[in-house]
Amino acid sequence: MRVFQVLRHTVQHLNQRGYLFIWANILCVVLMLPLVTAPAAWAGLVHFTQLSLSQRQVGLEDFWRGFKANLWRGVGVFALNLFIVGINTVNLWAYANDPSLAASLLRPIWAGVLVVWAILQLYLWPILHHMERPSVLGGLRNAGVMLLLNPLFTLGVVASLLVLWALSTVLTAAWLLLTLSVMSIFLTLAVMDRLGIRRYSE
Repeated sequence: MRVFQVLRHTVQHLNQRGYLFIWANILCVVLMLPLVTAPAAWAGLVHFTQLSLSQRQVGLEDFWRGFKANLWRGVGVFALNLFIVGINTVNLWAYANDPSLAASLLRPIWAGVLVVWAILQLYLWPILHHMERPSVLGGLRNAGVMLLLNPLFTLGVVASLLVLWALSTVLTAAWLLLTLSVMSIFLTLAVMDRLGIRRYSE
């Protein structure tokens, strides 16, 4: 039920500041194109979202501040993603047709690592905003704790995102105009909900 409430508040907030989030979404997509800057672009959008949820007047300059403040941290996250996703993906591909018992046991582990790693990325940047001394490793650790303490809530979050991605794939323009912004608001509110932070009426 909490996931449905987070979804409702996501729609409400998007309705209040939709035009700003459209421009922020477009800017985020453009900055993600070089790939290496994708984490920092996402961090900028999350920063923009956090400020908008605090009832402040926000503008695209807030997005830029978040992007620039997290640029090098984002490059580190990109490298970490490249390493972890790369190793597990290569292993899955290399041993896809291996009939041995060892390969049969390892394939679900490698696939599981990819799934868990992807979920940690969803929580990472919203969590970093609430840390007194933000660090990538500390944020990943806290994201892991949030996942372990809230498995059903996380399942609802992932299911909601899968629906959003499917709809956005059908309505292709949504990726450019709104999808990332909706994700940012939804995931930021989800983390705030788990941390017991309320900046909206029940």
